Amino acid sequence: MSDAIFLQPLVPAEANLDIKKSRFIASALPVTTELAARQFIQHHKSLTPSANHHCSAFIIGAPRLTQQAGYNDDGEPAGTAGKPMYQVLEGQNIGNICVVVTRFFGGVKLGTGGLARAYADSTKAVLQLLKLQQVSPSCTLKLTFSYAHSAAIDALLHSSNISLIDSNYAELVSLTIRLAVNDVEGLIANVKQRTSGEISIEQQP
Repeated sequence: MSDAIFLQPLVPAEANLDIKKSRFIASALPVTTELAARQFIQHHKSLTPSANHHCSAFIIGAPRLTQQAGYNDDGEPAGTAGKPMYQVLEGQNIGNICVVVTRFFGGVKLGTGGLARAYADSTKAVLQLLKLQQVSPSCTLKLTFSYAHSAAIDALLHSSNISLIDSNYAELVSLTIRLAVNDVEGLIANVKQRTSGEISIEQQP
């Protein structure tokens, strides 16, 4: 599977685990922005203020490509909670997700290894309850070229799985298109070949 293709949750889920008298509540939510992830984390902190820890991990977009990701130990020893949770999400190639594991301490210390396993197992438990769908990220490109290349470009676009978003016919032709990230490299090579490089290609946000 390409790094750009990933799984995302469709609905929230929650799982409960009791490990050596500590209670772990793992909650997962589909999110598409870092702000939504942080609001979800804050919501759980306000929902159960009596809990000892609210550890979290989130990934926005494709797990191995995104720069919008993070994790937090929330008072647990460094590296024993948020990072193991994050590694589970990345390992299962799940993005657009935020997981919060709320812990109520039961009086028995788990040690660093035990904590890491507990938070990882809690994350795995909630992931097993999720309904997931495969996502193929798309990309928007703006192509600008002379009218002399219109026929060749039109033929290429109509023979591919590409959506035309906008078009502008002025001194030059400008087409804004959307296509799968995996197809971008091939399309760019094709349009450059068909126009002998006489084309401007700009990636849109």
